[in-house]
Amino acid sequence: MAIREQVDLGVASQRKRYGAERFLAYFQAYSNTYVQPEVLERRYREALTHPDVGGLVLGTRADCLPDPVIELLASIAEEMYHDP
Repeated sequence: MAIREQVDLGVASQRKRYGAERFLAYFQAYSNTYVQPEVLERRYREALTHPDVGGLVLGTRADCLPDPVIELLASIAEEMYHDP
C-alpha cells in the first residue's frame, strides 16, 4: 500500500476514534532508515503531503541514523518549520 494511502487510512481512523485534527506520520522501526536516502525522502515527503500531517515520527535508534539521513531530516525540518 502506498505511503499516502496508509496515512489516509490512519488519519481517518484516528479522527473517528479520538476526534483528532492534526497528525504525525509514524514510521516504525526497521522500515525507515535502512534504505537509500533518496527512497526515504520520497517516503517521508509522500507522508507529509497529507494536509493534516504536521510532522514525522521515526521509530529508530540514534546509532541507526547515518549522516545522509540526518541531513535529509534536517532539510525537511528546515523547510517545514522555518520562521516566516
